[in-house]
Amino acid sequence: MKTAFLLAAATVATAKGFANSEDGFAQWALHNDAKFTIEETFQRFHIWKGNYAIVTKHNKEADAGLHTFRLGMNSLSALSHEEYKAKLSYRRNATENAPVGVFDSSTVGKAPAAIDWRKSDSPKLVSPIKNQRQCGSCWAFSAVEAMESAAAVHTNSTVQIGAPQQLVDCVRHGKDTCNVGGEMHDGYLEVIKEGGLDTEKSYPYTARSPFWRHCKFKPADIIPGTDSFKGYTQVPIGNEKALLAASATIPTISIGIDASDNKFQLYTSGVYNVPTCSSTELDHGVAIVGYGSYQGTTPYWLVKNSWGLDWGNKGYIYMSKDDKNQCGVASDATFPIY
Repeated sequence: MKTAFLLAAATVATAKGFANSEDGFAQWALHNDAKFTIEETFQRFHIWKGNYAIVTKHNKEADAGLHTFRLGMNSLSALSHEEYKAKLSYRRNATENAPVGVFDSSTVGKAPAAIDWRKSDSPKLVSPIKNQRQCGSCWAFSAVEAMESAAAVHTNSTVQIGAPQQLVDCVRHGKDTCNVGGEMHDGYLEVIKEGGLDTEKSYPYTARSPFWRHCKFKPADIIPGTDSFKGYTQVPIGNEKALLAASATIPTISIGIDASDNKFQLYTSGVYNVPTCSSTELDHGVAIVGYGSYQGTTPYWLVKNSWGLDWGNKGYIYMSKDDKNQCGVASDATFPIY
């Protein structure tokens, strides 16, 4: 059993105000409920200080106008870059099932200049931020975000929180484990095959992989509307204009992105813009829930992550928009259809 060991702290800090010291690390650990053995504590403190240096350097450059976003000491700050990248779990399967069709943006009128689907409250169409914790299940969370929102639109009712654990347990008979990862398309098709998506309440998230063939889908507990999906549609690959048209009409769109940079790991505010971010090497599943212009000048995609409220801007990130499909925001954008 792990023994909780924290360096002595004089006071408890607020969310981001941690000093670069042993006390600061202890305050960060208390804030994030991080528990380490004595041996782990010194290793984690060393990694944490290295990330602290990255945050400090970047934010000084941001203050000088060199970056459009800032970093902070969040819940992932005691992970090395290698450990962080291992957490990313979007994996394309070799035998990918084709979508029912490709989204036709010509069917949509002129898109508004900005939209934030979180603000829709009659009915509410975007669920609260979730936390996948240590399990590499981003793909399952991304697919669930799109399905639970689509069902809310279809039934004209308040969004119900779906069960990512159902996908982790049931897709490919549980082969897409916490350590293997998976892809959102398979999540859609599994729900279609089973006949619905269970609620989170009926199929709680455990952040663990199942035993072989240990799927516990409960047909009686599905979210209304999730038993009627016919397939999924893909936004034309790399086409941000088509993605804009889709986002103007679809409250939640599942996307795969390149999140491998340590600046994504430590992101806290502003518009994430990293020119070296790949549009083809995708490793993380998230969801678009809107778009706009940051402080009236910098276009962004409003992206919902699954790393809890402490990461980013209360669980969200503004990602660069209309910038050569940076990070692959439009490389694998899909949503379920009826």
